Amino acid sequence: MVEFDLNAVLNSQRSDQYDKHLSLLKNQGLYIESIKETVERASTNLKEGKRSFIVYGDPQSGKTEMMISLTAKLLDEGHKIIIILLPDQVTLLNQNLLRFKEAGLSPSPKNYKDILGGDVEVRDKPLVIFCKKNYQDLEKLIQKLGQDSNKIIIDDEADYATPNSKINRNEVSKINKLTGDLISKGSTYIGVTATPARLDLNNTHKNRTSAWVKFNPHPNYTGQDHFFPLQLDSIKYKIFVLPDDYDSSYLKTALLNFLINVAFLNLNPGEKGYSMLIHTSRKKIDHSEDKKEVMKIMNVLSKKDGQDSQQLWAELFEKAKVRYPGYENPIIKYISDNIERHDVKVLNSNRDKTLDSVATKPIDPFTVIIGGDIISRGVTFDRLLSMFFTRDVIHSFGQDTYIQRARMFGSRKGYLEYFELFIPERLFSDWHNCFIFHRLSLKSIQYGNGPPLWVEAGRIRAVSPSSIDKETVVINNGELKSGLFDYTEDIKKLLSSDKENIEKLKDLSSNLGETFPKYIVDFIQDEMFKGDKISLKVGTVMGWGKDTNKVEILRDKRFIRGSDESHQFLILFNDSGKARLFYRPSTKNLRLIINQRK
Repeated sequence: MVEFDLNAVLNSQRSDQYDKHLSLLKNQGLYIESIKETVERASTNLKEGKRSFIVYGDPQSGKTEMMISLTAKLLDEGHKIIIILLPDQVTLLNQNLLRFKEAGLSPSPKNYKDILGGDVEVRDKPLVIFCKKNYQDLEKLIQKLGQDSNKIIIDDEADYATPNSKINRNEVSKINKLTGDLISKGSTYIGVTATPARLDLNNTHKNRTSAWVKFNPHPNYTGQDHFFPLQLDSIKYKIFVLPDDYDSSYLKTALLNFLINVAFLNLNPGEKGYSMLIHTSRKKIDHSEDKKEVMKIMNVLSKKDGQDSQQLWAELFEKAKVRYPGYENPIIKYISDNIERHDVKVLNSNRDKTLDSVATKPIDPFTVIIGGDIISRGVTFDRLLSMFFTRDVIHSFGQDTYIQRARMFGSRKGYLEYFELFIPERLFSDWHNCFIFHRLSLKSIQYGNGPPLWVEAGRIRAVSPSSIDKETVVINNGELKSGLFDYTEDIKKLLSSDKENIEKLKDLSSNLGETFPKYIVDFIQDEMFKGDKISLKVGTVMGWGKDTNKVEILRDKRFIRGSDESHQFLILFNDSGKARLFYRPSTKNLRLIINQRK
């Protein structure tokens, strides 16, 4: 007879949550390889004593699921207190807390408010705590937890509020100070974001780019390469160009198109709810006006009689006939049968917070979400089919802000060809260039061996100037590096040919593959650089000074000097037959920003 050992059961530590969660995701048909790679690298960072680093990945690419898996791994490894920080938005807190709870983690994740009472013990027990980046919330949480040193802080949307916005005034902003207090006494800070530039250029909580972890998207992800490709003729969704001055008649067109597309998709078995996102202003009064416009159209269609209704139904029929010839009758019948199954929600600070999940996970076929800043960051919208976006700025804007507003990114491959974006031409052009710069910067992390190079031009800034640590950050300085490659006879022959420099670079990219990725060649062929000169030079690194690592072909200072009027490429080789390519973009149109701290 086997005896029951009570002490052995009570004192055993559960260490299988991570593996079980990954198995659950895999059984659900989800891609787990990127999650595993990211979590394991983050775990290795901790074991190596790295206490402040960033995990970065594309907007809406599955970072929340990765954070759940990371939390499970940290709990398995014996970390007691894990704090999930989120922007000061109830929508985000509720959405993420629910997803963590549904994962079945032990201990069950809690809102920070649930542990504040005097009857709640926080010593020597595992806790997963959610807290908004609100100074009052953080102060209460810090007071409750005291000076516990075994805390892991996972900062979701880490570039929001956490960086020190007063760094050049010898002051510390409130949230930066409080998050710093949380990670004092030997705790660990892990920032999670799609836009890491601000965290780098701000030196937020002494994070080091050498320890950053890249979270790659899953295979069904549609992101910048789909919505803002370098070559615009490869776009597979529909763009409708709007005038710069807002006109509500275009909102009507967008809404009717949305109704038709939803109906067509739902003619097949397996009916689903789809959503349309309207982002016209940050003013709450404008959100109310937008809702009135949408509801006016819904109400007219619901009546199905009267002149206004008949005209609108006739317009819908003609649109459906042009778009889906032969399906116009079933489309109109579907809309007619289901027009009352609409849900129009405003998400802003006045919203009904209990309806957030209904808006972000549409149940009714026709779900319309209207809002401003709250819908611009972090919130995931399932089955988003249409985006009406007119939010422009008169002066410069930060890349991080507009990258976060790309709410159309996500798992859209199954219906990407039906997705529609309504947007002013100038705004789309700026948005497109913003992602060109962002793509180049992230590649400089992936393929370079030094700090990232952040790019800005015209109205597009890398980050807000107030967040840049001016003591360590230099503007208009820096260069991109390729990986090391073999300096073969074929490459020598290629470089000594009579071809134009741009053709040589294309051939070199084809030869070297990801070591010299094609995105750089595409980048300098963009319309904004039309007419720029291209310089391509080759030489040995052996004659460079003592500050140069001739084996790795690296140095702390940049190799390329001289005119900023051209795109400059330099290939340096060593006596071991290895070479590396360096690229310094033309700064006639660009500003280059690099953090030179050690």
